[in-house]
Amino acid sequence: MNYTQTKTLKSLVVFLGVSFVGSSYGFENNSIAIDSSWTLIDASSYTDPVLITGIATRNDPEPGVVSVMKDTNGDFNVRFREWNYLDGNHGMESMAYLLLEKGHTQLADGTVIETGTFSLNQNKSNVFFDQAFDHAPLVFLSPQSENDSEAYSLRVEGITRYSFSATLEEQELNGSGSHNSEEIAYLAIYNADNDGAFDNGATFETLQALINDQPADISGNYIFLEEEQSKDAEIVHVDEVVSVLQISQGLIGQTTTVYGGNTETIALRNPPEVYQASCKAILDNDASASSGYYTIDPDGFAGADPFSTYCDMDFDGGGWTLVAVQRSTERLEATEINNFSSDQYLSDSQWQSVRAISSELYVYVVNSGHWAIAPFANITGSVCRPLTDSLSATRVFQVESSGCNATNGDYTMVGQSNSYTGNTTVWNYKAGVFSSTSGFSGHGNANGQGLDIYVR
Repeated sequence: MNYTQTKTLKSLVVFLGVSFVGSSYGFENNSIAIDSSWTLIDASSYTDPVLITGIATRNDPEPGVVSVMKDTNGDFNVRFREWNYLDGNHGMESMAYLLLEKGHTQLADGTVIETGTFSLNQNKSNVFFDQAFDHAPLVFLSPQSENDSEAYSLRVEGITRYSFSATLEEQELNGSGSHNSEEIAYLAIYNADNDGAFDNGATFETLQALINDQPADISGNYIFLEEEQSKDAEIVHVDEVVSVLQISQGLIGQTTTVYGGNTETIALRNPPEVYQASCKAILDNDASASSGYYTIDPDGFAGADPFSTYCDMDFDGGGWTLVAVQRSTERLEATEINNFSSDQYLSDSQWQSVRAISSELYVYVVNSGHWAIAPFANITGSVCRPLTDSLSATRVFQVESSGCNATNGDYTMVGQSNSYTGNTTVWNYKAGVFSSTSGFSGHGNANGQGLDIYVR
């Protein structure tokens, strides 16, 4: 496996194909390309249709929702609507959709379907089916109106044979404010075998899966829960039960639990390039991996972008991830580390994501060849200067028996340029901080020499 390959996020345009139009039951399964402008879906051949939108791709990284507005002719206008804290200009996405007549019907294969509409504002709504199902169906919601200035997403919960509950969510920054009443369409579908066919022969499958912020493979389509960031930058989401209707043109999806309190939508991505989280993970996966430059992804697919750095696969068992290179009095933040000749260190987000999955620090003094290893347990917590949150700091850590002034010969520290000595420094006065060293026994130090910093 080639771990050094650089990830390229390709544009995803899917679902392109033939439109299926049913005869005995009004039905169309098709796909559409949408951006922030309105695109028309012709429904002129239908009497009283509803539009059920599918899971949209996420080629443009800005989060948002699929928005629908039914016009006076009975046709549907569709666009991708970013959350209101964003600029609203969105690139092209692809989306499957179903166009169906309202009503309750049983298909030839025994599948029972009901479609309808209801009104929903900021308050939870309980919706009762026109006819009870023999078993609780899967329920999918889709907006049919855009009556408020705020974008919104939809959740379902409490599905029974008779009814379900629906909620509307705006971006988190808005809190629990009011929202103008919207028209919402629902599709309820039950098939005992979880697969079937519409009367025109178009097949489908139904399933439920636990989905969170990491991509999950649903028959080769990768879906995940995407939080918006109007209130905070955190995007981690707990597992939710998501219902999926897989049709020939793509996926229809619906979150059916409210375990996580943050506003989210279901999004679709390319099958992701899979990168190991760290140099140690690469070595654990491939014991023959040699030292060199690799791409790693410490916080996973839904986090920051993967980046390249050097992996030392030889020293002390290998698996060391390079996080900083110090060669002079300069220190420069970099999006990747690609050489040992210039001063560079990982950004705060990159460093913190690597630090979160590591447990040891390794420093190597280039000029002398001296080195030292410090377990995180010895340099974090209630020490003088715990392991830094930012590699721009002049001191990586400082452990001192009394005080925090580095003057009494009772401290161990790693510093970078412009620190205590005005240059790179590794001092080892306090015993027991480094678990192993070479050249730093007693009061050894490495003032003014080149320094490489790794973690594992």
